[in-house]
Amino acid sequence: MPHLTSKRLGSDSVPEASAKRVAKSERNDASAATPVSPLIPDSSGEDEEQQPGSAAYATFRRLLQSGTTKRPSKQSRSSSSLHRAGRPESNNSHIKDLTSHAQQPEDGSKPALGNVHIPAQCASFAGLHSGPPNNTLQAQAFKGVGLYSAHPARDMSLQELKAWPVERTAVAKLDQLAWDLPWNDATWLTSGTPLPSQFPQQLAQLGIKERLVNRWLEAAAEAAAPGAAAAQAASSDFQGQQQAVFMALCSSYKDILHPVRPYPTRHDDLDPIMDAALLHCLNHLATAAARIKKNNDLLKAGETHDPPRDQGFVRPKVLILLPLRSMAERVVLRLATLAQKETRTDSIQNKPRFLREFAFDADADADDLQQKGRPKPADHQALFRGNTDDHYKLGIKTTRGSIRLYTEFYDSDIIVASPLALASQLEEGKEGTADFLASIEIALVDRCDVMQMQNWSHVVRVFEALNRTPSEQHGTDIMRIWEWALGGHAKFYRQNILLSSFASAPLNALFHRLCCSHAGCARLSPLYKGVLGSAEQARQVFERISPAALTADADARFNHFRKALWPSLKDRSGQLVFVSSYFDFVRLRNWLAEQDGASWGAVSEYTEAPEVARARSLFAKGRTRILLYTERLHFYFRHHLRGVQDIVFYQLPEHASYFNELLHMMTDGRSGTQQLAHATATSIFSQFDSLALQHVCGTKRAKRMLKADSAAFMFC
Repeated sequence: MPHLTSKRLGSDSVPEASAKRVAKSERNDASAATPVSPLIPDSSGEDEEQQPGSAAYATFRRLLQSGTTKRPSKQSRSSSSLHRAGRPESNNSHIKDLTSHAQQPEDGSKPALGNVHIPAQCASFAGLHSGPPNNTLQAQAFKGVGLYSAHPARDMSLQELKAWPVERTAVAKLDQLAWDLPWNDATWLTSGTPLPSQFPQQLAQLGIKERLVNRWLEAAAEAAAPGAAAAQAASSDFQGQQQAVFMALCSSYKDILHPVRPYPTRHDDLDPIMDAALLHCLNHLATAAARIKKNNDLLKAGETHDPPRDQGFVRPKVLILLPLRSMAERVVLRLATLAQKETRTDSIQNKPRFLREFAFDADADADDLQQKGRPKPADHQALFRGNTDDHYKLGIKTTRGSIRLYTEFYDSDIIVASPLALASQLEEGKEGTADFLASIEIALVDRCDVMQMQNWSHVVRVFEALNRTPSEQHGTDIMRIWEWALGGHAKFYRQNILLSSFASAPLNALFHRLCCSHAGCARLSPLYKGVLGSAEQARQVFERISPAALTADADARFNHFRKALWPSLKDRSGQLVFVSSYFDFVRLRNWLAEQDGASWGAVSEYTEAPEVARARSLFAKGRTRILLYTERLHFYFRHHLRGVQDIVFYQLPEHASYFNELLHMMTDGRSGTQQLAHATATSIFSQFDSLALQHVCGTKRAKRMLKADSAAFMFC
């Protein structure tokens, strides 16, 4: 049985970071000329903020001369750590001091970001990321180097930052013929950085590291049949065209919304889309580590005098949000498989502990997923097979030779967690609680639809905490922090990848409000066919209400139910009222309690199992005429209800398959036979239910129903 409440883990699950002290760097000779630092804006510009004597310049000079901010010595710069190149022993107030001056000049105007140096090896991508789109560079976008180098080097001007909300909504349709998109009845909509005319078929064309490419091919050969592996190796590095297109979109560093991911039907099914996203995350980390290592070597050899900009405030760069431990188990093990071959016992450190805490008992699961001899649907069994705890967090450190699990957050490259666990930590309200999220560069969220059935506000809370200026230094050399991070613009350099089984209003709101990569966005827009054709041939009635605003929708829906539907429901048996929102469920339950002579029962995701069983039994025997039933309860348990003669969908289900499942439960109250001729399914909808209506009725039919003069529609 899935867990609906959270189990608090011990403090040893993810220990808090402990600050590491390093030796003090030698102070530069005061008589020496002050070195030029990338923190100081280019003085050749016309803006007042870029001239010596500006607020940001004066702040930096004051901090440098007072010793609060020091240049690391060669000894500290050559540290073996790829993330920390030195740490001055002083208080951390200068971080906020410097960033606040950079964001708020004395004249009250907004500062322009300083010029960011674009490395020579990625000069071909400069036109792709700055200024208007350059179509002549489209063919060069995916040749060898990849877009990682150009992504953080992108210099957003003040004008771009001001115009960003407008440009973000300018979405153009992707050329479906040129891309030969393999999605049926779905189109990718993109904005921002132009894409090449054709997507590549080889990982090397996307700039993936050679060792990751080799391991990818090895893993594919291990999972596929010999003949299939040989055919794949000859034609493409991908398992299919969908994976190839998705990998190309990931490599463009656009924000991605993929709302067409069906639920798996087997626990061990491979997931090509998630595999592509994980490979992209591994390549991003490997490329960033190689850049830092190369810069460390240059500093050690004395070939450069200015510390390069190559780091964020803290080490963690990738955040993976998953709703359940069982999903985290599959993702982490797959991540380790794609990262390297497990040839030694210590290739994956702390793996035994991970399996103990995240693995599942197959025998116990088999018992839970059965319901008195009636098997649960295949998608439900695959989704809830394993450990369904929704409160966990895990730090992962990746190196070239091994993967270490259960590392401290500030010493981790990847954070895998549930929204509930992170939201609980953020709600503690202590200073620095969200510092480990200050430098997230890729946020990968899988099964957003499941998170909506948990508590979507936790996801929003986590996204709002991403890329904030930390309260402490956490051992990072401030001289090597990206200038856009110091300026408070890190959110424009974070790629967000959202994966879901269906689109919804909360998901779209998160994508458009809190996902703002400077590279643009890519959204898969499906054309839904609906489920009416496969539903039982009962009368299916849809009644439209027209609230003046979204805030009036709940009242309009309640009044319609009370005045138009209740008079015919109260004296009839076998009336199932399906409610998606728990708030509407509570409102209906309280109202029914006030009605004299009403025979009703109510079950929700918060009802204890014995009470649910009792309410179902009374309803099946006809001792209660009306049963209130929530979508979240059906999502977690998929109960088969007996005695259903008519259904009222107070709200249409987000999961379109539930519409069919419930209709299949209707029986004849007189004969007890399946699917009676007099059964009716009545659905209430408004213009704010457009997406749910498309899921059930189909996109084309839903548009006609929303615009038609008539407010009632019947399908038989």
